[in-house]
Amino acid sequence: GGGGTIAYILAEYNMQVIDCGIALQNMHAPWEVASKADIYEAVKGYTAFLNEI
Repeated sequence: GGGGTIAYILAEYNMQVIDCGIALQNMHAPWEVASKADIYEAVKGYTAFLNEI
């Protein structure tokens, strides 16, 4: 799967794919808005995940 990313292409080659990101307001608009807390927590979460694999 995957939205408008290359995840679906990689999946066709039997690669395991995770497509994730933080919530954004006004995605694809000239200005996107994200919470600093969401970014901080995402970094912590991604770091913990990658340290476990």
